[in-house]
Amino acid sequence: MGQTRQTHPLVTIIAGASVGVLFEWYDFFLYGSLASDIARHFFAGANEQTSFLFVP
Repeated sequence: MGQTRQTHPLVTIIAGASVGVLFEWYDFFLYGSLASDIARHFFAGANEQTSFLFVP
């Protein structure tokens, strides 16, 4: 009759971890590509090389 398919708990864990890693890599890429703009706009008075030291 109405047989429901249950997902294995390991599949749920792997899917959740994969989504978390995807967000983490997106954040890393976004920061890496915008680090020079962040340093230039927020630390305009500092030298360009030393302003990277202030960006966390």
